[in-house]
Amino acid sequence: FYFSEMPKLGWSTVTTIRGEGIFLTYVQNTRAATIQIKHQSFGDTVISVIVSPHSIDTGANSGMGMAPSPVIINPIK
Repeated sequence: FYFSEMPKLGWSTVTTIRGEGIFLTYVQNTRAATIQIKHQSFGDTVISVIVSPHSIDTGANSGMGMAPSPVIINPIK
């Protein structure tokens, strides 16, 4: 779902890591989204989505201001 839908919504893929779980990172303007998909026992799957501010400023003053707290959506089991 995320592989096909995130680009349609204007998000660019930064990284995709596959192992015991799947970790996806996307950016869109000044936001970053990290998606973690983990398979649990008994066929359950837990999906965590975190969207936070993302600074593209790499200058000397980057990180000096107060960024808003990330938005965390708790996984639904």
